[in-house]
Amino acid sequence: MSLINEALKRAEAESSLMGRGLLSHAVRKAEKALAALQNEVLLSHPLLDFDKLLFLKSPGGYGHTYTDQNRGGKAGSLCVLSPVSPDGKVTDLVPELKGGQFDRFDLSFDGTRVIFGYQKDKNYRIYEVDINFRDVTERMEALKKKSAGA
Repeated sequence: MSLINEALKRAEAESSLMGRGLLSHAVRKAEKALAALQNEVLLSHPLLDFDKLLFLKSPGGYGHTYTDQNRGGKAGSLCVLSPVSPDGKVTDLVPELKGGQFDRFDLSFDGTRVIFGYQKDKNYRIYEVDINFRDVTERMEALKKKSAGA
């Protein structure tokens, strides 16, 4: 909590510059201090105490599902950032799936598996990956075999 108090004191001191004609500089500095304070408060919440972040990396950004599924060019990856910080390391979770397009993903409750959509040719397929062992399974094929009695 002392870091928050220090940041507030700095912001108050810098805001006093506004009365001396240094408005734009002081505002920029105060906005920067406020953004840093917001990040600090957010990341200090106990429910956000995690060391890895799962995300989709896409060269064109990730917008609306329809436009993402129908845009030209297939690239991107399912990645993990660890530790969760600006200097954390980004790791490709399924490097064997190159040249296609990733869609939505969902993390299991225990945080060990991710299920996601992936398209390399015309159709999307559903895959599951074990985060610890990087074991990838195509779920659509497994469902077909199960329904066929195999």
